[in-house]
Amino acid sequence: MAEWTDPQIRTLIDECRTRNDEFHNLRRNRKIFWNSIADKINQKNGTSFNGHQCKEKFSNLVQDYNAMCDFMSGRKSSRSRLGV
Repeated sequence: MAEWTDPQIRTLIDECRTRNDEFHNLRRNRKIFWNSIADKINQKNGTSFNGHQCKEKFSNLVQDYNAMCDFMSGRKSSRSRLGV
């Protein structure tokens, strides 16, 4: 499992935010999209992430964010993901 630093995570989030329309307009092969995100992160941070790792990290960030929002609003479904 790859360890991510805050600057790497910030680059991932920024790239996904900037290219959100592109992601949602892709019909089939999002692998190319995630590989290009990995290329950008690697270029900027001197790392060697691949597209799959970027996709998984972003997916986990979204799940954690949604769980925190649920927790803060009092919904109990998020408690197990947050370890509460």
